[in-house]
Amino acid sequence: MFIPSAILPLFMLFFTPYLRIPTVAADDPGLVEPQMDNLFSTLSGQPQTKIQARNKLTLRQLSRDLNEALKGEPTRELRIMFAEFAGTKGDVGKSTYYLTELNDEAVHQKAIKKEAGLWSEVLKAFGGRKTNQFFIKLVMDCRYENFLPAKVKLDWKADIQECGKTPQDFREAIKKQVAQFKPHVVILGHAFTNPYSPDNTKEDNFFQSLLEPIEVEERADRLVKINIKSLYKQPADAKSEKYKDRYKLTKNDIHLVGQTAEYFPALPSVSLQTRIGRAPTTGMAASPHELMAWVGHQKNIMYLGQGGRTRSVEGKKKNPTPLVKEFVEKQLAKPEVKKDWDVDEEHETAVDYDGKVFHLWYGSDLLHLWQTPQIKILMHHCGKGSFDDSVLAGKPQICIPQEGFADDMYDWTTQVNKFEIGIGLAATPETKKEQSIVFKGGSKASDEHYTGEQEPYPAPAFKVFEDAFEHMSKSPEVYHAKIEPRQKAQEAPTAGPLTVEVVKRMGLGLLLRHPVKKGSSSGGGGGNDRSPSRPGSGRGSRPPSPGQ
Repeated sequence: MFIPSAILPLFMLFFTPYLRIPTVAADDPGLVEPQMDNLFSTLSGQPQTKIQARNKLTLRQLSRDLNEALKGEPTRELRIMFAEFAGTKGDVGKSTYYLTELNDEAVHQKAIKKEAGLWSEVLKAFGGRKTNQFFIKLVMDCRYENFLPAKVKLDWKADIQECGKTPQDFREAIKKQVAQFKPHVVILGHAFTNPYSPDNTKEDNFFQSLLEPIEVEERADRLVKINIKSLYKQPADAKSEKYKDRYKLTKNDIHLVGQTAEYFPALPSVSLQTRIGRAPTTGMAASPHELMAWVGHQKNIMYLGQGGRTRSVEGKKKNPTPLVKEFVEKQLAKPEVKKDWDVDEEHETAVDYDGKVFHLWYGSDLLHLWQTPQIKILMHHCGKGSFDDSVLAGKPQICIPQEGFADDMYDWTTQVNKFEIGIGLAATPETKKEQSIVFKGGSKASDEHYTGEQEPYPAPAFKVFEDAFEHMSKSPEVYHAKIEPRQKAQEAPTAGPLTVEVVKRMGLGLLLRHPVKKGSSSGGGGGNDRSPSRPGSGRGSRPPSPGQ
């Protein structure tokens, strides 16, 4: 079709929303394209997947083939069920556990919003509830409801009203929708065992009962399961005895991770995980007015925070974590430091030096705060969220991991040094034990106070910390050239489009494995009835419209 150049802009304005062909920029700073290529090359090489490699099936042809395959479906749409778990201790809901202990619901909402980036970005990429090829059903843990953007609440109003108010209700909601909606694709949003019981054995058993209705259909090749995670596990960990039954790469079960791949180059065929890029964090509340007013009056600010859950030592604000307290007191006792530097502490207690320290408790939008020009240096525990936000803010970071917590802290402190974007302590096997922060009580989930008080920090390690600040404070800008390419990788908008592509390719493979026989009115499932139904209606009824 020839379109005169004079009306091409109008054509694009009116018809681009209907094309919806996911695209990824040719520039790939996060190295996610090789991840996708390897994923589908691996799947295409497995027997009887009907999934083609990316170089054999273009995005445009993919959409055409999917439309053709969907002609046998009752609604001519790929049915996608989002099962949003949200309340974990490791990813999206990692803040839920300790913020619940503080019993501060307002702070709880801010923290969960910050962790919801990938899920919200994926829904946004699908273009809302209904598109020309997808029909999406949301099943969720009610604890997530208050943290949804207004548009999502509107578009999925009927689905949200059916959310699981208890873990048991959530389980029944999953079971019900698998049976009635009959999804082709189920997306598990940050599904982890931890939030469903403090007892690990019961926890694993209950979590498995949540997934059982989905996995019954998966084993029968009647649906595809796509797991979305924020945390990347090293290949040896993903293949370990603990996780060997959870991490798979098959025609029915894959893992997408909302991270870039330039730090650890392992491909999906090795790691059993496909990294698709970092999704933007959306929906965060603005930083407190009094905090931003204080920032505006400062010149050079160092941020100090250690993340983690509530430590009993922090129960009273006059008792800060000893490492931070000691560092602040010693540094601000130096005239040259006190003259030029101010301190912003998260999860810590203000040590008042004539307005030189601002104490920040839980719940602020840290990325927004860190992007302010006054903040020059960031010190944190090197969790992946803090690592990413430091890079996105364009600021050098000092990383001090905590012993007994997620091992990925040590992964990221090594990358801080490797890419010269800051200074990472405890970054080698020799320094790991002596330079980590240790809390009494360890990291047992059943421990009421979780971490307890900090063990004394060794003097040699403290000297390394001081030296890192002294070196960085003289010219933090020297790190900016190294941070910039990492920043571009974090900002690349790949997570949403690549998830759409994955769903289409995996869904098409499922439909092609079970083509509709001539004269049949339903498709998929190897001849089984795959028509969605609703309570009180006959089979084949259309799922509810948005807001119905």
